[in-house]
Order: sequence, then C-alpha cells, then structure tokens
Amino acid sequence: MVRIGLEAAALVWVVAAVIGARGHVAYRAEHGAGGFRITRWARSQTVQYLTQCELDCPLYSNEPYVIIASTPHVAYLSPRRTPYNSSQVIAEEELARLGQEVARRGHVYLAWFEQTELGHIMALPGVREAFRLRAVRRLKDGAVYEVLPYPPGQGPALTRADPPRER
Repeated sequence: MVRIGLEAAALVWVVAAVIGARGHVAYRAEHGAGGFRITRWARSQTVQYLTQCELDCPLYSNEPYVIIASTPHVAYLSPRRTPYNSSQVIAEEELARLGQEVARRGHVYLAWFEQTELGHIMALPGVREAFRLRAVRRLKDGAVYEVLPYPPGQGPALTRADPPRER
C-alpha cells in the first residue's frame, strides 16, 4: 500500500514537472532565451543595422552591452547623469570625457535605443545640447548618430574648440 502511494506521488511529481517545463519552453519560444537574446533585441532594427555597418571611429550607446553581445562592434557607455545606483551627479564630467574623444577623433558614433532600462544614463536631449548630432540612420527602435563638435563660437562652452574672446 505504501509502495502504491509513493508511486502515485512520484507520477504526480513527474506530470507536474512536465507541465511546468512545457510552460517554460513555450514562454522562452515566444520571448527568447533571456538577457540579450530576448525577442526585443533579436528583432531590433538598430542591432541589425549595426551588425551590417562598418564604423571608422568609436561607438557609444545607452545600451552598449547589447551591442557588444550582438554585433561585431565594441561600444562604450554614453554619458551618464549619475554613477549606477547613486545620486551623485557627474553629467558635466561625462560630457567632458566624450568631448575629449570627439575633439581627438573629429567625430564618434552614438547608437541610441528608444526604450532603455538604464536610468542613470543621460537622456538624448542632454547629449544633443552638448554636441551636434547628425542622424546617420533612424530606425524603428532607435537611431545611429554621428556626434560632432559645435563649430567654434557655437554651442555650449564644454565642446567648443575656441571659446569666444572678450572684446
């Protein structure tokens, strides 16, 4: 009698495990394997574009890790408002860092994803205030920009090669 009870319990456990696994497999089939293999990134037009294009200078992004995982490019984190999980504001230093790279190279690229979960990253309008952004390609889920310095005497002092002289 005990044996029949144990066998019945084992059978219920196996059936429950199969049903649970079936649900998990169905979820993963619909949403992807997780991480950067989720459906959102697999279907991303921005990721697909970056996979096919060649870049002649550094690439920055508000989602650099997906670019590193899914394309042949190395990407750097775009300017941050704050360090991760901190309230310390570092936006000015971050823009200065990017400004040095733009000044050294003449331009860099910025891959911008419209929906991101990295709340410590500076929003696109903040980057646009400091640099000229020329759209290379606009896509359904983001865009790729060429980041250029403002001409001398235009734009914020942070990115000017020659600050205006006093008369």
